[in-house]
Amino acid sequence: MTARSKTITLFSALRQANLNSALISMVVAGLLLSTLMFFSLRAQVTTNLNLVARTIAYSVEAALMFHDRASTQEILEQIVEREGLEMAQVKDSASNLIADFEVKHQSRNLNQLLDHLVFPSPTVVIVKSNQHVLGYVSIRGNGEIFSIFFQKTLMVIALSLLVIGATSFFLARKTERSITRQLDNLAKNTLLFKASSPQERKAFEIAEFQQIDEQFRELLAELDAKTMELTIQQMNLKEVNASLTYLANHDELTNLGNRSYFNRCLELAIMHANQQESRLAVLYLDSDRFKRINDEYGHSVGDIFLVKSAQCLQHAVRRSDLVARLGGDEFAILLQSLDSPTTAIRVAEKILASPDIHIVHNGRELCFQLKLSIGIALYPDLGKDKDSKALILAADQAMYISKQNGGCCYTLADFAPRKPKRLTP
Repeated sequence: MTARSKTITLFSALRQANLNSALISMVVAGLLLSTLMFFSLRAQVTTNLNLVARTIAYSVEAALMFHDRASTQEILEQIVEREGLEMAQVKDSASNLIADFEVKHQSRNLNQLLDHLVFPSPTVVIVKSNQHVLGYVSIRGNGEIFSIFFQKTLMVIALSLLVIGATSFFLARKTERSITRQLDNLAKNTLLFKASSPQERKAFEIAEFQQIDEQFRELLAELDAKTMELTIQQMNLKEVNASLTYLANHDELTNLGNRSYFNRCLELAIMHANQQESRLAVLYLDSDRFKRINDEYGHSVGDIFLVKSAQCLQHAVRRSDLVARLGGDEFAILLQSLDSPTTAIRVAEKILASPDIHIVHNGRELCFQLKLSIGIALYPDLGKDKDSKALILAADQAMYISKQNGGCCYTLADFAPRKPKRLTP
């Protein structure tokens, strides 16, 4: 399971952002000031050591000229003790040691370690007399002065940053509350957009929030208009979709189901029959007189004849049964939940015994007998392995047998053709 991300408030996010910004700024400022003070103190200490080294060089110049080691050592010790140096050496021009003084310590303290870290090399000054090099003076401080000044500087910087941080935190909190209050007002104005009057709306102290509020109100008004427009479009689309769905499943002339709709219903009926262990029948019907009517009276009369034929078929079956036009003058009927095959036979006989069709054409009444060739396929009598296509094909073949036997009769699939009990001459 993945852990849910923690939700925080806007006030908390603003406060955290301000604190992070203030902290980063303080750290960066502290580092910059510390670095600046470090190099400034280092330059001052370096200058001071150079002055001390020059003082020693000036003091030992005469003694070094005469190679007076004792005087040089004495002068060196006096200056080293007075200036608080850790080490001092005087060498002649050939780099031979003339005087040497070093403060002995059992172990180096923090100041000395810091001094060696900041000043890795001793300070060296040349002793000259009339442009003639007499020798060299090299000294090293004990680091105490640098350490004390640097520590004091860090303390001052830290106190300054604390004051700046406290001030920044106070100002940030004040800014956060102001911005949050403006956002709360914006949210309340949004909730009161429809229900409130203009006097109830919250005012803004910040111009940008006032502008956002006005733009938001305009946006909500546009959204309302768009929502109304989309609602109307959606209603129109539903009507169009319903119309398209009806046209996709029904014949335009007779308003009966079409071939694809009949096939889908037959597949579902076969599944239901298998579950309920019931029987169904498919009747395939073809008109024996349609081509002759079309040729003699025209397509307009033929279309009326097909419409009235569809009405006769619907009157001959139950409301739960399905009548479909497969194309041209071919029809199909789906009978479900049959008690026995004789039920389908009775329906076929009822259809063949339908009354004549009367059509008014060019001021005179035409009378046509509904002559149909019918093929009947029963399920599961033909086998439970039969699907919808096999049943329709079996009924179609039985219908052609009926037509070959003179028409106006019905034939059971895999059985001999049957004449109806009563045929209209």
